[in-house]
Amino acid sequence: MQIGQMLIQEGLITKEELNVGLALQRYKRKNQKLGEILIDIGYLTIKDFEQILFMQLQDIDLEKELEQV
Repeated sequence: MQIGQMLIQEGLITKEELNVGLALQRYKRKNQKLGEILIDIGYLTIKDFEQILFMQLQDIDLEKELEQV
C-alpha cells in the first residue's frame, strides 16, 4: 500500500492534505519525498511518519513471507 493511502487510513491526514502534498511534490518540490513535504507544511509529525514507515515495512515483510508459501 502506498504511504499516502496508509496515512489517510490511519487518520493522520485527510485526502485533501494528501492532494496538497502531492501537488507540491509534483510542481515545486520534485526532489523531496512526500513524507518530508507533509512534515514541512505541518500536516504530519515526524513521530507519526516513523510509525507509518514501520507499518509499511511490516506489510512488506508479510508479503514476502506469503510469497514463499
